[in-house]
This record gives sequence, structure tokens and C-alpha cells, in this order.
Amino acid sequence: MFKTKKYIILLILLIGFKYSLFSGIFEEGKGGRSSALGNASVTLADFWSALNNQAGLASIDQLSIGLYVENKFLLSSLSYKAVGILIPVAPGTIGFTLTRYGDALFNETSIGVSYGRKLSDQFSIGLQLFHYAVSQGRELGNAGKLSFQGGFIYNVDEKLRMGVQIFNPTLLKKEANLIVLATIIRVGMDYQLNNNLLGIIEFSGNSESGNGLNAGFEYLSSENLAIRLGYSSQVQEITFGIGLHLKKLSFDFSSSIHSTLGYSPQISIIYEI
Repeated sequence: MFKTKKYIILLILLIGFKYSLFSGIFEEGKGGRSSALGNASVTLADFWSALNNQAGLASIDQLSIGLYVENKFLLSSLSYKAVGILIPVAPGTIGFTLTRYGDALFNETSIGVSYGRKLSDQFSIGLQLFHYAVSQGRELGNAGKLSFQGGFIYNVDEKLRMGVQIFNPTLLKKEANLIVLATIIRVGMDYQLNNNLLGIIEFSGNSESGNGLNAGFEYLSSENLAIRLGYSSQVQEITFGIGLHLKKLSFDFSSSIHSTLGYSPQISIIYEI
């Protein structure tokens, strides 16, 4: 009975907030770090820049593999999974990613190839070409097309960094009544408040679900432990998490809390080869 009510509430909220399931795979920042920072990610330079802002790949100089899993509102039908590998080349870094959102009845998948490089000590750019596919059962059918996303990161000085990322610059549509894949523009900045505390804020515009603000703080309590807190206005969630770095292995645990729908736990694991 409780699970049935939860599904009904979820459906009402999705309609009321104009949250498009047809772009759910791309709606929020990926990786345990970004998820804990209110989904802010456009200025971050880490493994999951391959999905969040490919310009961040320019700072990756180690062959790495990663896994990210999210259980949205503890519902398997809204689960998200991503795997990837980053390969440093000269110059820059190439990334390969595979993502999946949903279950057997409805799911979205994306296969992407990314590249990021530095144009100077302060300025980095990146681009991803990806194939997006949606499966909606026999009645509605399947569809898929190619599109791209890309962005840049600019280090203003030692403390201030700015980033811009554009996803699917043209409206990618499926004819008839199937898919509209949103165009998303994100602009953000982060500031190193002191040696241990980073603040990040990001504004996003989504052609399907409107505008939003993501923000968060990351506190490094030691070289191996990070504590994070954030808020996302678009999905109205408080987020939090921790990051652990153990030699070549990194763990990022996070969760978001919606006042009605509850928890959405996330975890990402990155291994440097």
C-alpha cells in the first residue's frame, strides 16, 4: 500500500514540476561528488567530467575506470548507472562512458566518447559525441539519435574558477509522438574560501523543465576525507555526502533528500590504474 501511494505521489510531482522522464538520464550532475554538492558540477575537474563538463578531463593525467550508481527515491524503476574509462593522451584525455536510466519497461541509455584538453594554463575545453536511445515497450517503440555536448573551464586565479557547459545545442527530436531531448545550458563558478573549504554555485537552464540553481560546499578534513553539503532548487532536494581517497581507489558516498519522496542514495567508485 505504501509503495502504491509513493508511485502516485511521484507521478503527481513529476507532472507538476514539468520533470521530463525523457531526459532523466541527463537531468542532474553525475558522480558521488557532484550529487553531494547539490548536483553542481560544471566547474569540477574529476573523473565524472566525462559526463558533467568534458573540459574537466584536461586535468586528468591518470588512466582510470569508474562506476556510479543512484537509486532515485529508492525505486528500481528510477535507478541510474554509469561506467567509464579515461585514457590520457598527448595532449588531453579521452573518455568512454556508458549510462543507463530506468528499468525493463522504460529505459534510456547513452554511449559517449569525450575529449578534453588545455589550451593554456588557465583555459580548458572539452566535447562529447554521444548516442542516446530510449526504449518504451512495444506500444511506444524505441528511438535513438546522435548529439553532442561540450564546455569550457576558466581558472580566473588560484581561488576562482568558472565553467560553462552546453548539452544538445539543437533540439534533438523523434518524429511523431516519442522523444524530445532537452537542451541544457549550465553556467557556474567555484571559489576556494580557504585551504580546506570550497564553495560552488551553478545556474542551469533546461528547455523542458525550466531553470534551476545548484550549490554546495566541500570541506577537506584531511588529505583522504572530504565532507560535502548542497542544495538543488530544480528538484528541491538537500544533498550531502563524503569522499574517501585510499591510494589508487576513491569512494564517494552521497544522498539527496526530498521532503515528500524521501532518500536517493548514490555511490561512485574510481580506480586509478
